[in-house]
Amino acid sequence: MEAIDQNQTWELVTPPADYKLIGLKWIFMLKKNAQGEVLRHKARLVVKVHLIIGVYVDDFIVTRETDSNINNFKEKMKHFFKMSDLRYLCSYLGIKVVQNEAYITLSQRTYVLKVLNFVKMDECNLVQAPLEARVKFDALNLGTSVDSTYFRSLIGSL
Repeated sequence: MEAIDQNQTWELVTPPADYKLIGLKWIFMLKKNAQGEVLRHKARLVVKVHLIIGVYVDDFIVTRETDSNINNFKEKMKHFFKMSDLRYLCSYLGIKVVQNEAYITLSQRTYVLKVLNFVKMDECNLVQAPLEARVKFDALNLGTSVDSTYFRSLIGSL
C-alpha cells in the first residue's frame, strides 16, 4: 500500500450516483528463487472480470469464473450469428488447452515441432546452451556469410 501511495497510483473520489462501479480483488503471490526460497511477497490489485470474450475471425472463446453469465451471453449471440457450442476449450488458434479446477495449461508443442522441422532441427538433442564447448570468438575472424533472411524468418516465428 505504501508503494501505491508513494507512486500516486490513484486518486480517491466519490463516484456519481448513476455510475455502476467495477469490482476489484487482490492477487497475492510469492516470488521465489531457483531453490524455492521466498524472495518477497507480492500483491496486485486487479479488476474483477465478469466476462472475457476473445474473438479471432470466426473463432471466439468466452470465459468466466461461473457458467451463469456465459450461457446467457451465448444465447444472445445465437440471435446474431450462426454458431455451435463446443463447450470446453481444448484448442484455440493452434494452442492446446488443458483445464481443471486448479489450473489451465497452454501448450504450443505442435507449433514448436513445426518450427524445428522448418530449421531442420526436429531430430536435435536437448542441450542447456547450444554452443560448442570452449568456443573462442575472434572479432577479426568473421567466418562465412549466412543468409540473413533465413535467420530473420526463424526469429519471427518465435
